[in-house]
Amino acid sequence: MARVNQDDVADALIERFEEESPFNRRAFFALRGFTADWRKDLVSLLRSEEPIHPAVREVMAEAIESETVDGTHLDLIGGGENIDRFRAVAAREKWVEIGEWVDVRIAEGMKRKDALPLAEAEFGASYEKCRDALTYSRRCRAYVAKVLAEPKVSPYLTGDMLANVFHHSHIEAERKKKGRKKRGNASSQR
Repeated sequence: MARVNQDDVADALIERFEEESPFNRRAFFALRGFTADWRKDLVSLLRSEEPIHPAVREVMAEAIESETVDGTHLDLIGGGENIDRFRAVAAREKWVEIGEWVDVRIAEGMKRKDALPLAEAEFGASYEKCRDALTYSRRCRAYVAKVLAEPKVSPYLTGDMLANVFHHSHIEAERKKKGRKKRGNASSQR
């Protein structure tokens, strides 16, 4: 099998870019598996003032989504406390979704006692979980609305950012309530 000449690849790449950009070019090569230090090349682009070229953006999305044609891919690897926290946030986002779904049915004129069993069927969750999700969702939305109403805060934060803060605060409160300690290595827990 003939080996690909990287100079030919570079020439083809330069033709794809409207403006020649060393940051974008190195990042593009890194995402295709053609550089020795892919982290350095990607970080250089991300930390630069250089706009990310659409061709690089597309290859980056492909590398994160699955694999590129060259077989390279990117994975975020987390474990321990991080993976638990990601799962906990995802669960709370689902609670908000369930709660909002129930609230829409209530706003349409349905009684709560009728909307909750429908949510059970829609989301495959227990009646109690749907009921608790409705309460959680309302508290989360009230918090977001309250903070967004503050003029000093609203230009800088979005509703999604504030919901995320609410979720993390709830996770910490639950952790403290249950008396759980954070995971970590043995030396950090002594």
